[in-house]
Amino acid sequence: MDTKEIGLESTPDIVQNESADDKRLNAIKKILVGNQIERIENRFRGLSRRVESSNSHLVSIVEELNQEMASLKLRNNSSAPTTSSLNPEVEKLIQEFVDAKKEGKLATAELVSNLEPRFNQVELNINNEVDGKADALKAEVNAFREKITASQVAFSSKIENRLGELEDSVSAQDQVKVSNRLANLEEEIKSLRNQGSCKNLEFQNNISERQNNFENDVQDLLERLTGRVNERFDYAADDRKKLTQQYDGLQKVLENDVVSFMRESIAHTSTIENRLSKAEEQLGGSVRADQVNLLFESLSSRLNDVELSLNDKIKNNPSEPAAIKEIADRLERKIYKNNIRMEAKLDAMYDLTQRQLTNRTEDISKKEALRETLKKLSQLLDE
Repeated sequence: MDTKEIGLESTPDIVQNESADDKRLNAIKKILVGNQIERIENRFRGLSRRVESSNSHLVSIVEELNQEMASLKLRNNSSAPTTSSLNPEVEKLIQEFVDAKKEGKLATAELVSNLEPRFNQVELNINNEVDGKADALKAEVNAFREKITASQVAFSSKIENRLGELEDSVSAQDQVKVSNRLANLEEEIKSLRNQGSCKNLEFQNNISERQNNFENDVQDLLERLTGRVNERFDYAADDRKKLTQQYDGLQKVLENDVVSFMRESIAHTSTIENRLSKAEEQLGGSVRADQVNLLFESLSSRLNDVELSLNDKIKNNPSEPAAIKEIADRLERKIYKNNIRMEAKLDAMYDLTQRQLTNRTEDISKKEALRETLKKLSQLLDE
């Protein structure tokens, strides 16, 4: 049974794209129609098996009849001498032949001439009788065969008519059942589709609401993060300003210290010159002032020059070595103290610059981390 024979009106609310409900409906149609077709095929197979069995039975009957006819032919052929022996003419001829044999008259021409036509006549009679019986038997067999073929044709036509009636009845009933079932299924699908549309609208509204809430939460999070980042940048800027101010103050302090150190060194040099001048006066002007000025061009070279000059003075004026040695010791201690103070201030400046550089690297790493977090948040928003 073809599914095209079942009339299904197309509704306007059916979408062109095949949905899950349409697929389910088509599957149910295929199942119903397939079941009905399978039932009809099973019935047809059963009837065809019955027809084949009846045909085989009829064929076996015909074969048995043929065998019977052949056996009858053999019996007729074999019964010819018996019938001839039972014929009185044959018996008379045989008896005369036996008597003639007893009397020794077998070779006479009269006996031969009498027996030969009589034997021919008996043979002719027997053949005519056998032919008549064989024709009658053939006629009976042919009539029986025609009767069997007619009954077979009638039986097969009857079975075919019955099959046609069954197919017509089954197809009509199935069409009615399938059409009713399909109508019910279409109504159920329409109701389910209406319910599904309402649920789909509700589901879409829920999804849009959740999406809006998520976007708002992400926007709030971004605003808070940007506020924190700005606060961190402001705090870092304030720290940088404070550090620059501290650095400027330290530079000023260092400059002031250097200036004071230079002033102190100049004062000390002036005091040393005064003392040296006094020592020169005491030693009789053996030491010249231009040599002292050359000694204090730099702190390191001055000490060496002073030591050399003092050694020269000790060598030149061996009468007053104690005073010259005392002046040299004081000058060396003063220069050593000033050198220690300068080294301490330089170490402090170096430590300060290193701290500032480490703070800047930490600020750079914090900025990079904040940039990475902002990139990740932007990617989440895009997704």
